[in-house]
Amino acid sequence: MRPATVHRRWPDLLAAAASIGGLAAQSIQTEDPRPPIVYFTVWSAVLVAASSSVLASRPSELFAEVNRAAQPGALLSGLVFWTVLAPTNGIGHQAATMVANLALHAVLPIAVVIRILTVAPVRPSTARRWVTLWFPAAYLGGVLAAEARGMRAPYTFLEPDWPALPVWAVTIGATYLAIGAGIDEVQKRRSTPQAGSSTTHRVPE
Repeated sequence: MRPATVHRRWPDLLAAAASIGGLAAQSIQTEDPRPPIVYFTVWSAVLVAASSSVLASRPSELFAEVNRAAQPGALLSGLVFWTVLAPTNGIGHQAATMVANLALHAVLPIAVVIRILTVAPVRPSTARRWVTLWFPAAYLGGVLAAEARGMRAPYTFLEPDWPALPVWAVTIGATYLAIGAGIDEVQKRRSTPQAGSSTTHRVPE
């Protein structure tokens, strides 16, 4: 029925709005001179914004996979920000910086969790779980390549001369995979019909 379909789409709209709003605020702030594209959070938000915008209007296997790769990234960004970065640096001094940080590191992760818990999932597979590792691997490779050309590291723990860099790289990658595996498990449980109940799947209109 039409109303039920609209109801299932609002989590995608919320995630897209949080991403776009946070990206807009990040683009106009002047507190941090580095370009926004150097941040993992920004790339996660770009993928969420693009995929959620499409998924809010129509089903798409391709954008569902993009969204699936971005979800752990958005959650990991929020986790690292509130446990590592914010306690040291705060959430910013300019209004635009604070809005960007709150939108991208608080509202967006919450929107992602809501989507995971409310939108009918695509049945997860082990293959997809590993395929989506392309996102953090591509980001890390790009950052290290840019640093080799003289770019300043976006995060202290990604500075090439930082002795714990390999440990951090492995830890962040493992955490990303663990979050992705947790999302898969939640969606697997949601997609498995329980006794006496029926499962609703999102279908094209």
